[in-house]
Amino acid sequence: MYSAIQILYEIVEAYKSRSVQVYFVRLREQPLGMFKKSGLLYLVGENHLFRKVSEAIECIELDISKRGTTVV
Repeated sequence: MYSAIQILYEIVEAYKSRSVQVYFVRLREQPLGMFKKSGLLYLVGENHLFRKVSEAIECIELDISKRGTTVV
């Protein structure tokens, strides 16, 4: 049986394989530990974890402007 972290890992992996960036906001200590232990943190990248939604949005907008991507 799959654990929630395994399922989330597979979802993130599938998105990344399609070049979709994944971000997490307000990740608490226990889930963060699970991210580290499972390798999900490495897959997502520490630079895609944020304390505030506004910080995540700012980073996403910067990434979009660098890539010349449009969001609809």
